[in-house]
Amino acid sequence: MENHPMRPTFGIEMECNIRYVRAEIDWSLFKEQEMYQVWKDHSFMPMKKKSEWAIRSLLYEVLTKEGIETNKPPIEKGYDRWTIEEDGSIEPVELDGKKAPGFRYFDTGIISRVLNVDKEGLSEVRKAISIINKTFTVVTNKSTGLHVHIGNRKNGFTFLTLRRFSQLVTAFEHLIRFIIAEWRWNEARVLWDDESVTMFCKEVSAPGKGLPLAAVDVFERLQLLEGANTEEALFDLMSHGGGRDYAYNFSNLRSWRNSSKKTIEFRQHEGTYNA
Repeated sequence: MENHPMRPTFGIEMECNIRYVRAEIDWSLFKEQEMYQVWKDHSFMPMKKKSEWAIRSLLYEVLTKEGIETNKPPIEKGYDRWTIEEDGSIEPVELDGKKAPGFRYFDTGIISRVLNVDKEGLSEVRKAISIINKTFTVVTNKSTGLHVHIGNRKNGFTFLTLRRFSQLVTAFEHLIRFIIAEWRWNEARVLWDDESVTMFCKEVSAPGKGLPLAAVDVFERLQLLEGANTEEALFDLMSHGGGRDYAYNFSNLRSWRNSSKKTIEFRQHEGTYNA
């Protein structure tokens, strides 16, 4: 039997809006950054985009000053530091679906570095989110999510671990919902009359033509998962043919992707800035 030691890691992707008034942006820190020259060289750039670049630069500045190692926007990337980026999937509205008069919104993805699953890792997340909350007005809505990646370093996960995990979340899907906002359930399309709210985090039982786990009851779903003989067959059952926009995203573990992440991504939790 395969025996990979478990030394789990995690990372978060926090989707949110930064709500701001352009006149109140502190431009002084921005002018110290390399992005300022890029801004000056792009006189054709809309003011909204320039404001968003400024906010990204300020986010970088405040996190770095407080000891949170952060990639310098817009060039630096990588999972050894935190990253601030735009996220076009986020709607520029409040939780009630409306815009607050007089304010603008910057769609923001806050991505942590790879962290150990321990007290220090969780403390770093709390610290980073606390800094952002103190500096900006953070807004979440029905289009935002909190995604968590779980990995086991270069070892990855054994097939038995992956199958048991898949069966566990399938068997207890109805209970997991108690810690998830209703608009992240499959039925949200009916409850909220909005097809977009669950587009990126469909549950195991997500309805659809030709989807084997959706067409049968939970006991038959578990049997189908037990009968999967390869990782690819298992992933096809859990994500209906390879898509990533499901509550549990296995795409980083697929052999043909050759991804360096090797993580399972939990995508169903609603957006939150409560750390």
